[in-house]
Amino acid sequence: MDSKLLQQLSEESAALIAALAPHVLTVATDRARAGAAIAWRGPFVIAAAEAVAGAEQVRLRFTRAADGSLQEVEGKLAAVDLSTDVAVIACPQLFEDAGARAPLAVREPAREPVREPLRLGERVAIVAADARGPLVAWGSVRAVGPAWRSRRGGEIAQRLELDAAVDGRFEGALVADLRGQAAALLVPGPRSWLGIPAATIERVLATLERHGYLPRPYLGVRLQNLWLDRETMTRYQRSSPRIAVIAGIERGSPAAAAHLEPGDLIDTLDGREAGGVDALTRVLAAAAPGASLTLGLRRGGQRQSLTLALGERPRSQA
Repeated sequence: MDSKLLQQLSEESAALIAALAPHVLTVATDRARAGAAIAWRGPFVIAAAEAVAGAEQVRLRFTRAADGSLQEVEGKLAAVDLSTDVAVIACPQLFEDAGARAPLAVREPAREPVREPLRLGERVAIVAADARGPLVAWGSVRAVGPAWRSRRGGEIAQRLELDAAVDGRFEGALVADLRGQAAALLVPGPRSWLGIPAATIERVLATLERHGYLPRPYLGVRLQNLWLDRETMTRYQRSSPRIAVIAGIERGSPAAAAHLEPGDLIDTLDGREAGGVDALTRVLAAAAPGASLTLGLRRGGQRQSLTLALGERPRSQA
């Protein structure tokens, strides 16, 4: 390749990172090691939920664009959505002290209909920060897929697996396309690094701005797994040996109002076989407060069908 083209490519790459770096900072809590976070848009900073869940104090460290000095400000956890791995930190001061930080361009199909989601093989810049300043890695999209649900029931707008040589300091990093648009939040997955798309982040923010918090569905039951022998599986016409049994019911809950009882076996949900506790919890977590559910129960060996409406989880339990 011509040396001039290489020099141009190098200069364009450096200019891209220079534009993105002011939007990336370090988040530290009283419970976990420092990780990366993204100054998304005022007053919100985005971080990986797993990295900050349960924290009482959040400190944000960043480099001022105006003079290069390191600054630290306090942030407030506004929302931690473990189902999507998106945490929102409110920090108006960060954006007031932004200096030369320009608004972050977001790659979101809902706002830009002509733009496509990240494509297989597309190159991306991954920008994080640690105590010494910005960190950068270059990567590519190794796998894509349609919208999917996490193990905790969260709806993710696009399946994104990324190929990049990064370490734990990059959890919560900004994933941007080569136009400099924010495309995703980097989080660790079971086999590779995953990108939580900008569209999912914007949906979480829209819900937070609408309600002031993230409403959670609420049924009000304690569940346990019961293992069925092969004969019982055949009699119940089930493919899974695990079935969720209600171990307890919270007073005043939607479950209590619907007259669910301890010992009820939850056989089906909306006409489909309900799996064990984990599978059932994921389905319930993905439902919205107010949603109507039809439970197929086995009570005392008899089949029953019961329709109820999910409530909203009390804020003290969220």
